[in-house]
Amino acid sequence: MIWNGKEKRRFPRKKALIGVDILKIDNKKLPYKFDQEIGRNIGLGGICIELSKKLPVSTELWMELLIDKNLPPIKAKGKVIWIKEYIRPASVIGGIKVKERKNFIMGVEFLEITESDKKRINRFVTS
Repeated sequence: MIWNGKEKRRFPRKKALIGVDILKIDNKKLPYKFDQEIGRNIGLGGICIELSKKLPVSTELWMELLIDKNLPPIKAKGKVIWIKEYIRPASVIGGIKVKERKNFIMGVEFLEITESDKKRINRFVTS
């Protein structure tokens, strides 16, 4: 899906680096580990994640999201809505050197998330 420049979000987002751990894809345990998965922004409706592996649109993900290192991760099920490929330049993220490489940015819509986790995301977005 190619972005046409019109904003379609129903909820405000907050730009932030968010720890993301993908637990399952399409209800199957992962045969591999993702490398340096991060969230780029988050809102009540979903999260924008950056992964080293491409996932097709409509893929369902079971994730843990770390928005506060002092609290347990948020658990959510989501679906990939859009994907964009890009070249990540070499950089240092969180003290870790990252080589230039192809990455994928994906919009993930939340399908299942508890009310208490929605409240945590809302507090995070509005803080």
